[in-house]
Amino acid sequence: MNKLIRVENRETLSLENDGLNVHRGWDEKLARQFAQLAHRQMPIARSPRSLEASVEALNLWDSDKRPEVYSLGRQATLLAVAHFLLNPSPETKAPYEFVANLGSPQIDDDQARSFFAASHYDFSQHSRYEGPIYAQVQEGDPLRKIYEANGYRVKQRESDTLLLVRKGMQKKGVA
Repeated sequence: MNKLIRVENRETLSLENDGLNVHRGWDEKLARQFAQLAHRQMPIARSPRSLEASVEALNLWDSDKRPEVYSLGRQATLLAVAHFLLNPSPETKAPYEFVANLGSPQIDDDQARSFFAASHYDFSQHSRYEGPIYAQVQEGDPLRKIYEANGYRVKQRESDTLLLVRKGMQKKGVA
């Protein structure tokens, strides 16, 4: 288990003006808040695939899968979690999957877009990875427009699941 590191880049400025902060990393407090948030109002998506949203399961997922986790919060309240996971996709040839869980009605679309952008930019700087990333969303999921606003495009449809791909990170300092 590591610690939380505050993310600061140009994408976090508007979030900070709204009283929100972005952090990278994982700790026990985040695991507890994520488990509570998942039980109350948001699906865990594919975070720990099909596991119960317990603190123990989430900590095990973090230590086994080693995702790069980003959280959005206001003071001590967790509002959203996203992560990059090394999970190669043969369909997209992208090695990383991005999964976002925005379960709080306190986050508007602009804040969600900024959280995505801040996370992607920080991930590219921290990991030094600038290649393609993929995501999966259900047809009709409101997050689809947030993914698309951050450069993801539909690559494939299977039943009601969309496979989205973002070609790569921007090199000009903007996520």
